[in-house]
Amino acid sequence: KTVISIHSQLYLTFFSPRYNYGKTHSDWDGGSMDYVILAFAVTSPIAAAIAMAYARRERALVYISDFRSFASQIYIAHSLWDWSEDGGREQSDLDLRAHSDAVMAQIVG
Repeated sequence: KTVISIHSQLYLTFFSPRYNYGKTHSDWDGGSMDYVILAFAVTSPIAAAIAMAYARRERALVYISDFRSFASQIYIAHSLWDWSEDGGREQSDLDLRAHSDAVMAQIVG
């Protein structure tokens, strides 16, 4: 998007007026242009695009850290929680250590 924006700004600033106006007026040299305004018009969208990309990156990092936190809490729940009915973990028919390892394998991928 940034490259397209730069090309369209340069085309509309330099080439389009010369091409369109120059067809009817052969002595037209392009007029006087303030290059400070042109530089501002080209660099502002680039700076905005970089700022938006950085904001998206930061938001993605927050979501990734939230997911990792939730996943680790799920693992802790499967590996450490105990219950008082029916004898708890010791009396369970399920191999809870293997179950916790399977949950960790699913979390990690």
